Amino acid sequence: MKYNGYTLTAKDVLKLFAALSFMGILTFVVLKAAFTPIPSITTEQFATILNEEGYPAYDSIAEWTTESPGWSYKECTSYKDSSLRFDFVVFDSGTIAANKFSGIASYLTSIPHGDDYVEGVNGRESRANFNFWTLEANGMYYHLMRIDNTLFYAISTVDRESEVLKMASKLGYVGD
Repeated sequence: MKYNGYTLTAKDVLKLFAALSFMGILTFVVLKAAFTPIPSITTEQFATILNEEGYPAYDSIAEWTTESPGWSYKECTSYKDSSLRFDFVVFDSGTIAANKFSGIASYLTSIPHGDDYVEGVNGRESRANFNFWTLEANGMYYHLMRIDNTLFYAISTVDRESEVLKMASKLGYVGD
């Protein structure tokens, strides 16, 4: 077969087909990875991991209901002390969780950073099923992640950030 004065052989066509197939497969794998859902955990799993790590978990639904009375909470479990707080909230739907995530992320964005500003809000989201934000400012570290209809929210002083990151990793609620 001739094309613009060049003779295409069966070998050339095969090479072209192989190259296009490889690019197609590569594109599929990248898109599949980008849109693969992250599995969420249950409240029981959260409480078990918290207790195993030495953070006594308690039912915090009354706190969350008082703080935001219009939201539909199924379950809320927390741990807190004077410089560290872990919250795990299960909502009735992923849409409600995404809305609550947006509200908290908006709050994080509005925190006045002052001279102690370390780094801005860093976030990542996927069309699959999660959103992720962190902020380090004014001596505090904020970690927020939504997976499906669950939310993991942690606040600590910066000297306890490693505890938050360790817990987030154990729970599977890290954005990277």
